Amino acid sequence: MTNNVSTVPVQIEANRNIVIPEDICNVLGVSEGGKVMFVVENGVVRMVNPAIYGMEMMQKAMEGEAEKAGLFSEEDVVKLCKQVRSEMYYENID
Repeated sequence: MTNNVSTVPVQIEANRNIVIPEDICNVLGVSEGGKVMFVVENGVVRMVNPAIYGMEMMQKAMEGEAEKAGLFSEEDVVKLCKQVRSEMYYENID
């Protein structure tokens, strides 16, 4: 197995700003004016795209919840959505 690892040195300016190289921005999926997040885990710092990281954390937290709710197929999800919409509709009528 080949590890696809690269290192890019970046200088920290006097006001602690850094310039993120374009190649790294492309990997992160961010552009000028965008945001990045630093994640510290067990003494290791990673720079991530906050939107992607948030989605990954939500997916991890929700892992197994569909099965607990009895959702085993896309059809089950569609059925649940229709049921919830129906309940919301009737709540708004009363």
